[in-house]
Amino acid sequence: MNIQPHRFPGAQPVSFQRSHIETLMAEHFFVSEKADGIRCLLYTEKTAHGYHSFLNGHRKVRFLLFDLVVLDGDNVTQRPYDIRLGKLRDLVLKPYIKYMSFLDNTPDGKKRKPTFSVELKPLQLAYHTAKVFEDMLNVHHGTDGVIFTSKSSAYAIGTCQTMIKWKPAEENTVDFRIEIIHNSNGPQYLLQTLQSSDGKGPKYQLHGSLTLEPEMAKSWLENPPKGRIAECRYDPSWPGTWRFMRWRDDKSEPNYIKTFESVMESIRHAVSKDEVRSLCVVKKRILFFIAK
Repeated sequence: MNIQPHRFPGAQPVSFQRSHIETLMAEHFFVSEKADGIRCLLYTEKTAHGYHSFLNGHRKVRFLLFDLVVLDGDNVTQRPYDIRLGKLRDLVLKPYIKYMSFLDNTPDGKKRKPTFSVELKPLQLAYHTAKVFEDMLNVHHGTDGVIFTSKSSAYAIGTCQTMIKWKPAEENTVDFRIEIIHNSNGPQYLLQTLQSSDGKGPKYQLHGSLTLEPEMAKSWLENPPKGRIAECRYDPSWPGTWRFMRWRDDKSEPNYIKTFESVMESIRHAVSKDEVRSLCVVKKRILFFIAK
């Protein structure tokens, strides 16, 4: 797969911008909830020499699958997304469900619980986006938007222009690296994105400093988080405009500067939930009339 060893090989969605409205109208997309969990790749093998497989999803008690990268040693990244989904359902999920049924009915009568369950993330065609928004109210895990994936797209390692994430403007976040400097007023927590990374080491771009609530400021003073990755939410009413949300200790580097710029573009020219819902309804009507 020509994967760089220091990079996460998962496809990364781009932030929804107004230009994507035309894209959604022109192409066929699947849509799913954007689960607020940890993104993982699951690698399995049958023997020491193995039938190598890579699955893409989130690990949060349940492993929610939404894509297939390698199956039985066969790299399927260049196959269209709908074909990969079909293989995922028929050649991964169905055997898994059958195996789970066997574990519930073993000859010795003992039930064996797996470490975590595996499920297919619910996917709809894009014109059913309103239903996805409704279903998100009833899930047992956090969600913070939806993701559109082109039906015909190949799997892209890194930034994927055919995978588009929509989030409400107030929930857009950036993963910053925390750098600490000291002055007469005490420590200042600087926000950095990744500008470049090569053999000489990473270079960072500064984006101002972070203002903390008093209790958090005390905690950070006792345990300085220099070099840690912090997920921060954009809040124009807050001093410095960025508010700390949580640590991203699953990451060793912050978002690239281009990701930051894309998020800021999404915030400046935000597309509301009602707009997204409406354009998908319009597309459904267009497809209905074409079918007639």
